[in-house]
Amino acid sequence: MKVIMIVILFLILPQNPSFSQPNITITGAKDSLAVIHQIMRYLDHLDIHEPVFLKVCFSSSLPAGIEGFTHSKKMPAISNYHLIKIFIKKNLPESRQKVVLAHEMIHVKQYVKGELEVLDNRKTFWKNQQYNYKESDNVHTPWEQEAYKGDQLLAREYGEQADLPLLVSNKAP
Repeated sequence: MKVIMIVILFLILPQNPSFSQPNITITGAKDSLAVIHQIMRYLDHLDIHEPVFLKVCFSSSLPAGIEGFTHSKKMPAISNYHLIKIFIKKNLPESRQKVVLAHEMIHVKQYVKGELEVLDNRKTFWKNQQYNYKESDNVHTPWEQEAYKGDQLLAREYGEQADLPLLVSNKAP
């Protein structure tokens, strides 16, 4: 009976966002721990509690003129987790990387909250309405406007909180 109960809990808990933890992988960063702290603060600030596998890749091979971009794929086979990949240009100054990451995290919020959906056949839906645009008009889309409007503020808030000491004790029990 206990085994069945454990299996049932294992199957139920990952589907409940209140029990989910983000799975974060960082590659190519100078300080992966600092990036994870930044992401966790952004997740909290943006009220993202949905189940997500987040991979952030700092890469020197992004196309010219592109500082970052985000891809999302919903994974219904794994308890409705979102698989989200963020790519950020590696050779940007650290302060700019923080802003670009904040910008892309706003896109993460848009994806997991169901505001933005890009289907395999390249159809884009913003708040359940199909949106047609040319790639050259991308900065004028409502999802990009929202991200540009909030990225500086979000990065600045992280910067202010980043200097706060961690609440840990050096004393052994």
